[in-house]
Amino acid sequence: MTLAFAEVLRILSNSVDFTGAGVGILIPLDQGAANLQFVSKQGFFWIIWLMTLAAFAVVWWIGNSRFGAQLMAVRDNEDAARALGVSAFRVKMGAIMLSGLFSGLAGVFYAQYFLYLDPYIAYGPAISVESLLVPIIGGMGTLFGPLLGAVGLHLISELTRELLGDLPGISLVLYGIVLVVMVLFMPRGLAGLVNRLRRKPAATGAHNA
Repeated sequence: MTLAFAEVLRILSNSVDFTGAGVGILIPLDQGAANLQFVSKQGFFWIIWLMTLAAFAVVWWIGNSRFGAQLMAVRDNEDAARALGVSAFRVKMGAIMLSGLFSGLAGVFYAQYFLYLDPYIAYGPAISVESLLVPIIGGMGTLFGPLLGAVGLHLISELTRELLGDLPGISLVLYGIVLVVMVLFMPRGLAGLVNRLRRKPAATGAHNA
């Protein structure tokens, strides 16, 4: 459903003048901290790190809060959660708002950094697929899983671009292969693999003792 909505919005954005249609929008250069436009890349570096740390802090808070427990209850059994007095609508809206907040911040950063937007950048299938693959590859339900997933996915993308060039659609093909491999062999993602490797020495030491 998410992919379908993104495709509908891409088609609509390609058809209206408000978004620049297929040409896109050029953002005027007006350097200043208020516009998130800096003379050097150092300003952008610190801004994106602050955004990343804020996202980690919110995710950590969710994992240790009543709201996080309500999210898991609604995810596992919505009817049972309602029976316990949890407002499924309120919980879902909270999750959507938090997701939209950080997606919006990332979009603003991207726009002010590259000073250009078009429908494919905002709603293209590659962006939608990548957004879904990052937590799957890194490990869903973990704090550092999405970070590991983003690093791994972009490493694959850059290596592929270096070796094969900009072949049309090659990134989507690779993403599909990676998704199948992860689902079959590492369903808990890279974070699960790291945890398993960390437990092995401990288990070996306990066995030897």
